[in-house]
Amino acid sequence: MKRPLASFAFVLGLAMFLAGCAAKEESTSIAPPKTDDKSGSSAESAKLDFVKDVRPTLEAYCLPCHGGKGQKGVTLDALATNEAAAANAVVFREMAEELEAGKMPPKTAKQPPDDVKAKLIADLRALGG
Repeated sequence: MKRPLASFAFVLGLAMFLAGCAAKEESTSIAPPKTDDKSGSSAESAKLDFVKDVRPTLEAYCLPCHGGKGQKGVTLDALATNEAAAANAVVFREMAEELEAGKMPPKTAKQPPDDVKAKLIADLRALGG
């Protein structure tokens, strides 16, 4: 009587083991990373140099009104270095929102070309985290 019970237990154990292996294999499969992903990743923001990539656009389109004493309490003079930029992520998010909403620059101010505006928004988003 012991032999059939032992055989049954062995077969049952083997079936459970194989079922467990199959389930484990299904749940651990990982798709390869996309190599053409161009989202605003942290690697992209690490490559972004505020002084070289963003500041010139701000000087051309934002600082005429938001330099010195600023306009409506907003002055951007302090954003002159990469270190200052790194400490002001929230400012960049707000700037991107203003640009996207069409609030800035005002219609009476010098307007950036669409491609420059799109790049500035993307850069500000990358800097804003």
